Amino acid sequence: MFSLGVKTSYFGLPGGALRNGLATYAQKNKYTVMMWPVESADSHSRRPTAQLLANNVLKNAKPHSIVLMHDGGGNHSTMPQALRR
Repeated sequence: MFSLGVKTSYFGLPGGALRNGLATYAQKNKYTVMMWPVESADSHSRRPTAQLLANNVLKNAKPHSIVLMHDGGGNHSTMPQALRR
């Protein structure tokens, strides 16, 4: 896992599920609930390459897009290289 060193008050709902109570919980705990239009698809492969992750983002991203990238639950060692691209 790596960290950008920034603490946020944003909460991304697992799987984007809005109706399971987590959005309400997050809001009650002063988090802003965020959704994402672009996924890196890092959770779709056991060992995604940095180039694959970057390509997945760049083919769908527009200015100011929110991009879903995971920081836990597997090997994400290629994420820093993908972010640089």
